[in-house]
Amino acid sequence: MRTTCPGLILVLLGAPASAQSVSAVAAHGFGTPRVNEYRLSLWSHRAGPAQLRPFATVATQGPRGEGPMLAGVGADLIVPLSRSAQPYLVGSVSAGPFDLRRRLGLAGWVGWSAGAGAELVRLGPVGLGAEVRYQEFTRGQVGGVSLGVRVGAPLGQQGTRRASSVRASSTPRAATPAPRSAEAPWTPPSLATVSGAARVAADAVETALAVRGTPYRWGGSDTNGFDCSGLIMYAYGAAGLTLPRRSLDQAEAGRSVGTDLARLAPGDILVFGREPGGPVTHVGLYVGDGRFIHSATGGTQVSRLAADDPAGRWWFARWNDSRRLY
Repeated sequence: MRTTCPGLILVLLGAPASAQSVSAVAAHGFGTPRVNEYRLSLWSHRAGPAQLRPFATVATQGPRGEGPMLAGVGADLIVPLSRSAQPYLVGSVSAGPFDLRRRLGLAGWVGWSAGAGAELVRLGPVGLGAEVRYQEFTRGQVGGVSLGVRVGAPLGQQGTRRASSVRASSTPRAATPAPRSAEAPWTPPSLATVSGAARVAADAVETALAVRGTPYRWGGSDTNGFDCSGLIMYAYGAAGLTLPRRSLDQAEAGRSVGTDLARLAPGDILVFGREPGGPVTHVGLYVGDGRFIHSATGGTQVSRLAADDPAGRWWFARWNDSRRLY
């Protein structure tokens, strides 16, 4: 019986790669006997520059896949050698109780691999890369070099502006808090004269400003409590525009207007990372006058975006993009 795994790769490549943690790998081996392996990862854990990605795997052996068909689980450890993951080091261990070619499908096995790869191109939330590994499996006593293709969540980070005069401090884990500075009461600029397509953004800003002081609540998207993306979804929803729920998706909405304060307009979505140039961890809504409204651990609040402000420079250093919806 011929293997069904060639069909499996079509399923993996059709997986929702726009989700940040989803990725699929198809690898073709050149050892004897030949091994083809297909992996699907649904989430990842980041520890510093490294990423740990658990996966489910199916590996076939033989020129036409007529040998053992191993099924199990494992984990990749990926260490980018540059911010763009061009190149990166990768290693894995895997194991399973199944050989789907055997009666009852039971046969324990262990595998490992080590090698390097490079993220070749990034299209929005999707990254495409290539990998070369040496791999071995105890079942069948096979080993050799394999060439793989990875599709899914990007491993690297997009190039961004980094504030050279600001040193990033360590980031607390809870809801991206930042220092708060004491300053004179601030009066929002009037948006009454805004018209046309920008009116929706102005209405969203006015809605967000009206709920200042609402407490932070993880997963919250109403006046009982907001998280960062919940506030923006609520504000734009009240203005008649439906936005995605997650900050990762809001960070891809509309078009980029970069990180130049002079180019910002009220209603632009500001995108922040855990560190300068890092993955998306927080979003806010620009309200004008160098300020933005957002929901962090202190609740729904207005903060400054300035390199010379004690609190604002914390945000300024981690400001990675701005999105305009009109």
